[in-house]
Amino acid sequence: MKKQQLLFFSIVINVLVYFLLVYLHAYTAGKTEWFFWGGDTREYLCYGESMLNGEYRCGDEFLNRMPGLPVVYAFFRLFTDQNGAMLMIVLLQVFFSGISMYYLTLIAKENMGVKLDSRWLILFFSTMFAYKVYDPIVLTESLAMSTIIIGLYFIFRKQRNLTSLIVAGICFAWCIFLRPYTILLLGLASIYCFYKIYRDNSSLIKTLLLVVILLLPFVIAEGFWVTRNFKVGGKFVPFQDNRYAGLNESSAFEESSYVKLWSWMLTMGEDAIYWNPGSMGSWIYGGDFKPDTFIYKPHMFSNSYGIKDIEQVRSLYQMQLHAATPAAGDSIERILVSKVDTMIISYKKEKFFEYHFVAPLRILKKTFIHSGSVIPVPQWPDILKNPFFLVIKVYAAVGYLVILLFGLASILIWWKKNAETTLVAVMTMSIICVLALFFRYTEFRLYIIIFPLLAAFAIKLIDYLFQIINSNRRKNIA
Repeated sequence: MKKQQLLFFSIVINVLVYFLLVYLHAYTAGKTEWFFWGGDTREYLCYGESMLNGEYRCGDEFLNRMPGLPVVYAFFRLFTDQNGAMLMIVLLQVFFSGISMYYLTLIAKENMGVKLDSRWLILFFSTMFAYKVYDPIVLTESLAMSTIIIGLYFIFRKQRNLTSLIVAGICFAWCIFLRPYTILLLGLASIYCFYKIYRDNSSLIKTLLLVVILLLPFVIAEGFWVTRNFKVGGKFVPFQDNRYAGLNESSAFEESSYVKLWSWMLTMGEDAIYWNPGSMGSWIYGGDFKPDTFIYKPHMFSNSYGIKDIEQVRSLYQMQLHAATPAAGDSIERILVSKVDTMIISYKKEKFFEYHFVAPLRILKKTFIHSGSVIPVPQWPDILKNPFFLVIKVYAAVGYLVILLFGLASILIWWKKNAETTLVAVMTMSIICVLALFFRYTEFRLYIIIFPLLAAFAIKLIDYLFQIINSNRRKNIA
């Protein structure tokens, strides 16, 4: 099959997967929707709407979201209403997803040495629901995945080609403005380009110039962004002014009771996300996802505090939320922040090994040890009434386990195969390590942007196993 036909095939498959997800959601929700909302969608739309008025703000916030998605929304809003703009974003995501799955197939075959038929690779990559579920959702994940893959393909294609470097640079720059922590990937891509170009007997000056071309789209966009932030915020903010998307510059936000409690829970390796049912965050913060009871475990305490202190902290937070006046809330918050600060310090001091070594492993476990089948199908036992939904659920869960287990095993085996495979491996593991070990995030969707790369490694191991099986068959026939 020619490359143009493969590209068309990939786009068609991704469109069909999109319709499948819409159908599954319509069945479970009782109504048909062509795009879905995520937790942060409303804020992205808020910023996008303000851009139509020549601003970039959401209420009193000016700096807490980068414009990678809002600018796309604002562009489509020039031609249609809010719902139409969100539908156009989703269609763009599906289209880019089709292109990126095609390029991921080329990377797997041309750079990683996979010998399986390209059509099977496209089918595999395009039906891994662990990450495909984000295509119909108006969030940053789908576009971030696509820009990473497309950017990688173009720097692998021709490092000396100016057009390839510019396209790759635009992709990585856009990805950073979607998810700031992916600046790490641009840095790794720059190191790869320097190595490849300089190794091919280019002069140091020419090599540096070509790397600068790769970085130029980000440098230009970042220059405008930093200038704008300094004008509206009066301070240097290179990314965004909160910690949710990875990089934080706000000391005021750091001092809030919400973030202090968040930091304390992550210190122990606990899940601080309040919208994860049953998590410690849902218990401490309260709200719709709070469990009826919560079982405290020994690793949650230090010699300086116990269950009574934790319950007091929890009560103080609720008192702050429901304080009669802002002044009363501020007073409670100061007491709460001081107490939690003391708890964090005592935990780090008394449980050095637990904090530095066991807690990060606990974060990894809470983040990745689950079924991975987040598709919209009926829950147990209702799913047993329809075999089709059960098959989809099982396929999604098995696919997630294959990506995770085969992908990580494959990285260990082939990460040094060539410079391209090394870059993909290092990009994948660096995002996991930075988010889990440094920022200690347990929000799975932050990691999802590198799952297609992990899927490429998983298919490498599957391909190797198929080769062994076929080789043994030929020997037995002979």
